[in-house]
Amino acid sequence: MRKLLKFLWKYKYQIIVLAWLLGLTALVSANEPKIAYKGYYEATELFVEPFVPHYYDYYQDYKEIVDCLIKYESGGNIQARGDNNTSFGILQFKKNTFQYYCVENYSYRDDIWDAGIQKSCSAEMVRNGLINHWTLYRLCL
Repeated sequence: MRKLLKFLWKYKYQIIVLAWLLGLTALVSANEPKIAYKGYYEATELFVEPFVPHYYDYYQDYKEIVDCLIKYESGGNIQARGDNNTSFGILQFKKNTFQYYCVENYSYRDDIWDAGIQKSCSAEMVRNGLINHWTLYRLCL
């Protein structure tokens, strides 16, 4: 499923043009609300827009825990550096941890300084029982 979503995301503009050329977007009337399903596509009357579940999905479910981790890890400083310059950003990810979990396992963009990515990725990690990657996690439970 992730490979399919990566493919669709990579070719989103070609898919939009193809859908427009085929008239597929005419199936949705102007009076209908926009429909969004986790991991699928959102149809509107003018175009088909890829729906990216990462930035809204798990962070909202684990917001209190993630915000607590932010408080203790960086104090909310998105430019924070710690552990002798080996941890970066709002949630103090180490490069290898970020690469393994956020980029390879959860398919986020490889941008360790993006606070939105760090929040969403950490929420997925918490969801999957990986909260112990943060040393002060016990203060947030």
